[in-house]
Amino acid sequence: MNPSLKFAATISVSAIFGAVISDLLAKVLTPKKCNPSCLIVIHMIRFSSLEKVFAFKELWEELANACYGGASDCLSFELSTRVDDELELIAFERYAKSGYFKDDHDLLQALELTDREESGILAYEVKRYVETDLGHMERGL
Repeated sequence: MNPSLKFAATISVSAIFGAVISDLLAKVLTPKKCNPSCLIVIHMIRFSSLEKVFAFKELWEELANACYGGASDCLSFELSTRVDDELELIAFERYAKSGYFKDDHDLLQALELTDREESGILAYEVKRYVETDLGHMERGL
């Protein structure tokens, strides 16, 4: 092959490769925008013992599986343990529409934990938020 043609072909391939990499990096490094109509529901729960926490986690797992299979507008449904206190949990729910729930959303009622003493629940608070579209909720392509 003619050296000048080989050089031109190498430059063309490099330019195409550079454009593809540049586009890919732009997608990865650009924050995904939130949907300002998304509803966030956060449940803060404090338990009396680890035994009660473990029992709650079993119930939560069943509800999470049912939610994943049946609530298509549910974008996230996650349970987290506080780093420095295993008796405190937060349940995080994210829905595609702010009007997803017409009534107050009570996780304990959904899990049929109406007797807080028996369930070992010392404190329970639920808060609802709507996303602002300032920042990002997830990363990805």
